[in-house]
Order: sequence, then structure tokens, then C-alpha cells
Amino acid sequence: LDNYDYKLLNTSVTNGVEVYTIRMTPKTRLKALFDGTIIVADETYAVMGVDVRPNEAFTIPFVKNIDLRYQQKFARYEENFWMPTDIRITGSLIAGFLGFSLPKIGVDFTSAIYDYSINVVVADSIRQASRLRVDSSATVYDSTFWERHEVLPMTAEEQRAYATLDSTQTLEKQLAPRGPLSSLMGSGTNLLFDHADVRFNRVEGVFLGLRASLNILPQVALSASAGTGLSDERFKFNLGGKVSTASFPAYSVGGEFYHKLKHTPDEEYYGSFVNSITSLIDKSDYFDYYLVHGWRIFAGASPYRWLSTEASYISEREYSVDVMTDYSIVSRRELYRPNPPALEGDLRAVQFDLRIGREAGPFGLVSRRAVEFSVLHSSPSLANSDFDFTRYHAGFEWYIHTFARSLLFAPALRVKVDAGTSSRQLPPQYFFTLHSRLLGYAPFGVLRGAKIKEFSGDKYVVVSLEHNFRNVPFLVLNIPFLYRNSIELITHATFARAWMGSASVTEGWYSEAGIGVSRIFDLLRCDITYRFSEPRRFYCTLSLATFF
Repeated sequence: LDNYDYKLLNTSVTNGVEVYTIRMTPKTRLKALFDGTIIVADETYAVMGVDVRPNEAFTIPFVKNIDLRYQQKFARYEENFWMPTDIRITGSLIAGFLGFSLPKIGVDFTSAIYDYSINVVVADSIRQASRLRVDSSATVYDSTFWERHEVLPMTAEEQRAYATLDSTQTLEKQLAPRGPLSSLMGSGTNLLFDHADVRFNRVEGVFLGLRASLNILPQVALSASAGTGLSDERFKFNLGGKVSTASFPAYSVGGEFYHKLKHTPDEEYYGSFVNSITSLIDKSDYFDYYLVHGWRIFAGASPYRWLSTEASYISEREYSVDVMTDYSIVSRRELYRPNPPALEGDLRAVQFDLRIGREAGPFGLVSRRAVEFSVLHSSPSLANSDFDFTRYHAGFEWYIHTFARSLLFAPALRVKVDAGTSSRQLPPQYFFTLHSRLLGYAPFGVLRGAKIKEFSGDKYVVVSLEHNFRNVPFLVLNIPFLYRNSIELITHATFARAWMGSASVTEGWYSEAGIGVSRIFDLLRCDITYRFSEPRRFYCTLSLATFF
């Protein structure tokens, strides 16, 4: 009664029982409800039939033009009990994103429920039996049994389909890409992406390399990669191996020997591919680099999917590197940002990493609840290390649904806190950085109004908040084009501060806030952000939508 308005449409008699056909209409668009009719028996008020459709609040990612109808019928057994006899779902929908879509998908699903036994005596032996038992007859397919017990005969259309169906045309073949570019999706392409190691940055220029991995046993994996930067002309390699258990609880030990280019630690907002594109287009190289030569051994444990730990010992020589190229496709006149010098020396260190909660998904497409902690310690007492510091980092990410929780994707508040500190003298290559947008791309957690590496120090804290109202505002305003396309409204704010020693690098607290629109073309998000710290101004950024 809180959710629907009811209207009596008619009264009739079925098998001597007076029944009522009632129209049920949702009172609000802000809840996922049904719209249609129900049939109710007189006196007992038992439901005898249902014929409804989901309302506007029902949405599914990448699915448009949802037109579904749910029907259910009931019959009376032993004069007292109304039990469902069939369930039918019919309709159609279109799946796709970014302007690409599959042909309209038709749905015609029917279930029959029959042969009821009401309130039968259940022997005590059933309750004492094991939770899972497999009857021997269940492993044998008996076509004659199904012919004798055919409850739902195939329709003429289904019979024609089965008679003409080519069993070799699997779903994969039927939906395989077609057209002039389909040849680019062959096995040769897979081989190229699996083993090619290609990137571009201001230190190496174009890096050309190969990589490979091999499982010599189910629990033993080997990996190798090697290549050369065309600008720095340095040959680099990485050889590694790991022995691990096959399933949870999972344990592993391994090691690697390498001569490679590293960059200052970050939260992995941007991958090598994205950074290569922005470097080539606009000379926006996000990372600061240094060269390392050495080895690492590690041991990890993951007793549960939500808990993971790893301990490592690192022994390597670290070197400074310089900018070796000024190439860019578009920005020819500007210069690349200088690469800060690293403190050179032999590093001997132990590192411990802990994660409680879900692993981070790719591109932040899925919200998560997790706490992460990492500590890196180096001291001259560790095999005469040239470094003496301890670096601590912690991250907290959480989300809660705030209202309209009956929606499949309810509005949610998302919180992300990152903080770090250090003791003694932190080398420049291990400084903390307040992460920022990269050429107009700004995922959740970065400063949308800050420049690349604008703020760095030996201590920092960043607090990011955003509330995703989903498509609720457009349901309230009754704008069908927006809520049918699942367009979402988001508000956000970020507060940050960084220190170098006792001095505030950010000159107090940095702050910004703004508003965003998500699920543009199903996948994109656009934000307008105002930076309250000097220089005060508006920024427009893009990112990928968060779906869950």
C-alpha cells in the first residue's frame, strides 16, 4: 500500500471462485516497482495471477530499450493452497555501448511447475543425510523419459529452428566481428599483444621489447622480458619466477633479477599505455624515472580473497637518468618536464604490503571497500645499504548506499583517503606525490585542478569524496531521455595537504569541488571542478564511469 495505487478493473468467476482483477500503479519512479495487473481470489485473497512490467527505475548497464513482461499463474491444490503453475517472461532489449550495439534481443522464457505434493511427511533420515547427494540416474541422459514427460511441447517456430540449426555455428562464431577491420582480430593480433612490450616516454623514447611467460607446472611460473630504448640506448631485462598454490588459501614465493627503468611510487592511476599516448600527443609524461639494477625475493600469503600480504627483500643499485628525447606528434615547440635527479646508491631494503578487502578493479570501474598498508625500510645495517629511511603509506576506500536502496544501482557515497609519512632522509625517488589529472583525464582520487607533480613531499594526505545520485534526479524531474539512458549526476570534493619536513608544500590545505555527469555513451564521465586554492579557476576533465 505504501508503493502502489490500486484500482478494481472487474470481477469474474473461475472454477466457482469469485476473483478480482486489480490494476496496480507505482506511486513513485524512485523505486524499482512493477506496473500491471494482479488477479486475487475472493475471501482468501490469494494471488491467482500476475501480469506486470518493470517501471522506469529498472536499469541495467549497457542495456537499452528494455521492454519486459512478467506473467505468473496459480492453481488451487487440495482445495486450500494456491500454488504457481507457470512463469513466463517475454520482451526485448538492446545491448551495446559507445554507439555500438547488438541486434535487438528477443526474450521468450517459460517455466512450468507441476506435480505438487502438499505438506508431505519428511522422514528424519532426510534431515540427517549429507547436504549433497548425487543420484546415479542423474548422470545418465534418458531421452525416452523426457518424451514421456514433455510438459511444454515445442512451438512450431522452435521445431523449425531445431530442424535447421547448424550445430557448428557456435555463439562465438555467430557474433564474431565482421567487416573490413575484422582481420585485425585474428590470432596474429593476440600474439602481438601478448608478447610485444612497446612504450614511449621522455627518458627512453620509443622502447621496443618482448615479453613471455611460461607455466612449467601448474604451480610454477616463469617470466622474462627484454628490450631497448631507442633514445637512451640502454638494454633492459627482467627475469622472474614464482611458485604458488593453485587455490585459496594461496601462498607463493618467488624472485626476480632485473635491469630496468622504474618510476616514483604512485597509486597506479595511469598505466604505461595511457602515459605513452599523452607523452606522444602533448608531452604530458606523468612519471619521474630512475634506473635500477639488482634483484628481489618475496613471499606472499592470501588465506582469503579479501586478505593479502607480501614480504620482500630488495637489493639493487639506483641511478639517475635524464630526458633523452624531445619528440612529440603534436606539441613540437614545448619542452618536456625535466626528470628530477635520483639519489644514487645501493639500496638494501625490506618491504611489507597488506590488503584487507577487495582488489582494485581496472580503471576504477567498480567501487570497493578496502584498507591497504605498505612500509619500506632501508638501513645501513641491512647489508651496508647507502640509504637510511622508512616510508609508510596507507589507503582507505569505502562506499555506502545512501537512499533509494531498492534500485538495482542505488545512490552511493564514495570515500577515498590516502596518506603517507616517512622517517629520516627520504630519497627524492621515493617522495610522495599528490596525484593530478593527466591531459584532461582524471579518475576518482586525483586532484582534478592540479598540474602534474605540482605537489610532492615526504608526508601527505588526500581525502576524496563523491556522491553518485545515479539517475534519480532525472527520474524526479521526469526527463525520460536522461533516465532511460542511465545518465548519472555526481557531486565531488577533494582536500589535500603535503609537507616537506615541517614546511607545507601546499601552503595550507588544498581544496576543490565540482559536479559531474556520468554514463555518457554508457562509458564516459565529464566533471566540472573549481579549484579553491590559488590559482582559482574551473577545470573540465574526463574519466571512465564507475558502474557498481
